[in-house]
Formats: sequence, structure tokens, C-alpha cells
Amino acid sequence: MYRFLVSSVIFGFSFFCFSQESSRAQEWSLQHDNDIFNGSDRYYTMGSFIHYRTQVSRFFLFREKKEQEKQLNFTLGQQGYTPDEYEEADTSLYDYPFSGWLFVRAKAVAASERRLWSLGVEAGVTGKPSLAEALQTWYHRTVGIAETPTWQDQIPFGVHFNIMGSYVYEMKLPVNKPLYLDIMVNASAGTKDVFAEPGLLLSFGKRSPLHKTALHNMIGEGDRELFGFVGYAYRQVVHNTLIEGDFILDNAPFTLDVNRGLAIFRAGMVWRHRRNTYRIEYRHNSPETLRALRHDFIQFIFARRF
Repeated sequence: MYRFLVSSVIFGFSFFCFSQESSRAQEWSLQHDNDIFNGSDRYYTMGSFIHYRTQVSRFFLFREKKEQEKQLNFTLGQQGYTPDEYEEADTSLYDYPFSGWLFVRAKAVAASERRLWSLGVEAGVTGKPSLAEALQTWYHRTVGIAETPTWQDQIPFGVHFNIMGSYVYEMKLPVNKPLYLDIMVNASAGTKDVFAEPGLLLSFGKRSPLHKTALHNMIGEGDRELFGFVGYAYRQVVHNTLIEGDFILDNAPFTLDVNRGLAIFRAGMVWRHRRNTYRIEYRHNSPETLRALRHDFIQFIFARRF
């Protein structure tokens, strides 16, 4: 199942996007999200990702333009979600369902100095095959955490596909020091989740132009970047399978209603030195379900170009 998902998404998306590929630069990165650094262990509690990015010369998806960088980005990722009362077996006490998501993603990106477009596809599995239950249980036992998550009535096995897109328009503000304001829109549609998310992102410091900066995971050509950023987005949620269950099969033993409006605050720093990039980001989400509290987590990313 996993090999089929990986191979089908990567092969199909590459065939659709490529028209005379010319790889000029590549990048691997490792990412880990966790809320334990904030002293909590609930809701979106863990996420681990491997990213691979490569520059290409031409896409079917995007028109040819001067001073435009094009990339293909691939991701293998796993995410785990738990209620605040994760050691309880009584689901009436839960403020969030247990759920896991194991996926592969392929995305095409085209960026100029002021605009960035991306279009991607994602495929994965929920339930026990996502391995979220096994990983979190193993971790709690290994480090000696007394309370073991029950994973009672988790969102069951399902295969899901999504299409996602984003657009960024960047303005360099007329001030003495470098200051950039990005107007952003992200959207997703499919069997896993459906949402639209407009937002703003302010970055400051020594930074490359939009089509070369690590802020938006562009491989770039510069050796040095050191900048900070803060941002705010509002996500209008139509459906989230990891909370509401599969809207087609409707076979989840325990689900909750989602808050249709989700506020997201983010702040962080990026340091790109020669081939390496280091990134740390803090995220704050408003409550995702009608029972839940707000949630905070920290994201760490290390990337290396070659």
C-alpha cells in the first residue's frame, strides 16, 4: 500500500509537470513538529517529515517567464493527533479524536521576485496503518512517561487524496531596513480536508528575493540569509477527516464537530549559511473543535543543498 502510494503520486505528478527537465540544484530537509517543547501533549502533538526539492527548467503547469525559478517538491510525512485526556478510555471525556496521517506529497512551484504559485497532490492513509499509534506508544514507554495513550476509537483506516494550491504576492516596504510583506492564500480540496486560508506574513532582516528565499522553501543561490518573520492566517474549514471522520464512508466510531474558523499565528527565524539552512518556528492555533483549547507547538527544520 505505502509503496503504491509513493510510486503512483511521484510518477504521475512528475509526468504531468515535466517538459524537458534540467536539474540545477537540489535540497534535502528534515522537519519535526512537537508540542512537548511547550509543556503540553495534545491535539496536533507530533509530526515528522522528509522533504526533497529539485529545481527544474520547465513545467507544463506554468508559462515560461524570465527571472522565474521552478521547483518540484516531494514530502514523506507522518502526523499524530490526540485528545488532552489521552490516557482515558472513556471517549465522552475527549476534546479531540485520536487520529494519524501517513502521506506522500508532490508539489510544483513557480516563483518570481514578487509572485509565487504552487500546485500539489497528496495521498495517504489514516488509522493504524498510519503508525501514529505505534510510534507514540513506543515513545511514551521508551522515555518512561507514566500515562500511555489509549488510542481508543481512533479515526479508522482510510485512503485519502487531496489537491492543494497556494499563491503569494510580496511587497518590499519603503523603510530604511529590509522589510517584506507577503499576502498569501492557501487552499486544499479532497477527501482528507477542505479549506481556504488567506493570511499575511511579515519578514525582516537579511533575506533573498521571493524566488530564492528559504522563507518559502526555495532552493535559491545565495549563501547567507538571517531573518525573522511573524504571520497571521485565518482558515475557513469545510471538512477535516482527522476530526470529523470520512464524509463518504462515515465509519468513524468517535468524531467531533470542528470550529469552522481557525486563527493561526506564527513566528520564527531562519538562518541559511552556505549549503545549510536552520529554521525554528512557533505556531499558535485557536481551538479546532468545539470542546478543545488553543494549541501551541514548535517546528524545527534542517535543510542541506547539494
